[in-house]
Amino acid sequence: MDKLLGIGDNVVDVFVERGKMYPGGNALNVSVYGKMLGAETGYLGYFGNDSYGALNRRVLGEVGVDCSRCRVMEGESGYTRVKVEDGERVITSANQGGDLKRQGWELVPEDLAYISGYKVIYSGLNSYIEPRLRQIRKYSSILAYDFSNRFTELYLREICPVCDVACISAGHLDLEDTRGILRKMEDFGAVLAVGTRGEEGAVVCWKGRFYEGKAESAAVKDTMGAGDAYLAALLTELFLREGHFPEDNLDGAIPGAMASAAAFAAKICGMEGAFGYGTQF
Repeated sequence: MDKLLGIGDNVVDVFVERGKMYPGGNALNVSVYGKMLGAETGYLGYFGNDSYGALNRRVLGEVGVDCSRCRVMEGESGYTRVKVEDGERVITSANQGGDLKRQGWELVPEDLAYISGYKVIYSGLNSYIEPRLRQIRKYSSILAYDFSNRFTELYLREICPVCDVACISAGHLDLEDTRGILRKMEDFGAVLAVGTRGEEGAVVCWKGRFYEGKAESAAVKDTMGAGDAYLAALLTELFLREGHFPEDNLDGAIPGAMASAAAFAAKICGMEGAFGYGTQF
């Protein structure tokens, strides 16, 4: 298979009631999930020079995700403090990515050459990387961007023209509203638009056609990372395992990729944290 690169955020999810902390962050999660699915993956980001950053760096090495172009910055890593209620994660506090927002992104020629070696690039709004997206676009074959659930129409209009694949978390929307947002994302320039809806499954819009997929039942420990797992599996199935590009005829490939993504997301819901590796604190 071709390769997948996550660029952007890494955090540590601190479960106070368990006395454990877990590696995470949208971009880091997608890199790890791609590796779990059999792809060669990398991660490019900044780690704080603290125990949280050290945990994420160690785990990436153990999992086998390449992080040779990562930096260690002077400052605080991102973290969230989390509790689980009825299987659902509830974030009680967070430092919004730590000092990454202050640090800002610098991409040197060696970074851009590194990026060009991956077919699929994934990032998102928690990475504070918007000023560098057009630069990254020039060196990537397929750029996927996750707007999470904090998007606005203005933000979608700004970023979608740069993306091949645009993703939202749409659990707070009904099906009609989800379809409407995905249609706008396509109109704004994204080739493939994806809305994950938790227990309600997911919706994909491609060339004006909508595809709906059901969620798989799972023995839920917590839902941390489930949306990232879905997106990682969808990207891996469509563009790495099957070798497609968003402009190809995906009509026959999308339903199967959505089913595989739902199965993988259900598997991740059975793990503690985003993908395990809990460490006592």
